Amino acid sequence: MTILLVLYFFLDLSGASAADETQLTPQTVVDSVLKNGDDRKLIQLKSTQQWEPVFKARSVFDVRLGLEVSHQIDQSEQLFGSPYLDSKTSYLKSSVGKKFSLGTDMELSYWKTQQETVQSVYSTGPIPSKQFQDVVELQIRQSLWKNSFGYGDRAFVKASELTYEAQELQNKEDLEELIIRALEMYWKTCISKKRLEGLFEARERYENLIKTIKTKRRVGYARLAELEQAQAEYERVSQKVKLESLEYLSQLDELFKLMGRHIEGEIDFTIADQLEKPAALQDKDLNSLQVVTIANLELEAAGEARKAKTSDVQPTLDAVLKGASTGQDEDTQGSANEVWSFKKPTYYAGLEFKLGFGSGYSRQAKNAANARLQEASIKRKQVLETAENQNKKLQRKLNTEYALYVSSSDALKYRRAAYKVLKKGFLQGNIDISDLISAYNSLTEAQLEQIKSIGSYITTLNEYAAFRDELVANYVK
Repeated sequence: MTILLVLYFFLDLSGASAADETQLTPQTVVDSVLKNGDDRKLIQLKSTQQWEPVFKARSVFDVRLGLEVSHQIDQSEQLFGSPYLDSKTSYLKSSVGKKFSLGTDMELSYWKTQQETVQSVYSTGPIPSKQFQDVVELQIRQSLWKNSFGYGDRAFVKASELTYEAQELQNKEDLEELIIRALEMYWKTCISKKRLEGLFEARERYENLIKTIKTKRRVGYARLAELEQAQAEYERVSQKVKLESLEYLSQLDELFKLMGRHIEGEIDFTIADQLEKPAALQDKDLNSLQVVTIANLELEAAGEARKAKTSDVQPTLDAVLKGASTGQDEDTQGSANEVWSFKKPTYYAGLEFKLGFGSGYSRQAKNAANARLQEASIKRKQVLETAENQNKKLQRKLNTEYALYVSSSDALKYRRAAYKVLKKGFLQGNIDISDLISAYNSLTEAQLEQIKSIGSYITTLNEYAAFRDELVANYVK
């Protein structure tokens, strides 16, 4: 049984609402926030954007398609004579390539060239006026040092995927935080209305007291300044009613904004007279908490990012293998047949080396990657320590808030009893009005304190449930 189940005992849902009242419960508020609220939409939009770096990292392994088309007319002159008076060349090349996770890049190319020429007097021999050439080539490039056998690419992709996992968990944390805000706003508004109702009750008590004193004055039993004192207290409470009304309406507007909808008419917040003591819970493995998991993922992602960066700044050394077949003929079909017969192949094997130096970037990039890894390690340690302290703090706070609720409820009971006794004594003429006014004010204050303790206790319950990652599961169905 999780903490949030305790909250359902706090709501008195047995009574029917008035026809012009809308009853709000924590569940209805959360449902509205998640369905209509802009904050939930922002979380969803952020989640959608977080996929982009993952796909960008994976795109290094995309299949590449290439197409090149050109036509050239050449009537230029040369100093020592040109073999052609006029040359028209059409060129078409297509290719498909792909990089693999072991750092191997393969590309297959096919190109066809058509050339039409008009010979000049400088031509050394008869050349066909129209020729076709076909070439098919396979190139294989293997990284040996930088991104050695795909080491850097794999690390980069892994880092982006780990970062995405951490961000998705953070989105759940943000959703949990949004629900906490909604519940806090609900109880804050609820408490504000209960305080307002308590002040209405206090003002009504003073109205009745003024009537009683006026009756006593008519029969000659009223003491000096009793009526004036009661009227002054009535005005004081009326001022509080106005201020609390303003506060309640402001809280209600904020609640509606968070919910993404406006509700007309009266809002009913009903709280049971008795709150249940929190149920005993099993100890939570702190390493299983979302915040700790996020820190672990970020640490692992920083480690993979360091691998990728360390590989990326190394010198380039690639082994290159090429194999090609060529066909040439005055007829396009003859050229094509010749190229696919592989009778005139070309083979190539070599190494390519590139080294950049002078700026000091390689060293600085490694230092920065190491620093980010150390930073993630320290943050992970801090998150775990904070979780341990937060767990203890919330457990203590929960017990304290419940004790305060019990104490404030007892205090309210005693204040009511004292008020009844003093009121009876006042009506009998045995108690001074100042004592009765003091009892009135103490009763009102005790009512407000009890309402405040209810809100604080329930808010702490929600905070503890959120800490244990149980809040979303209890409210999102």
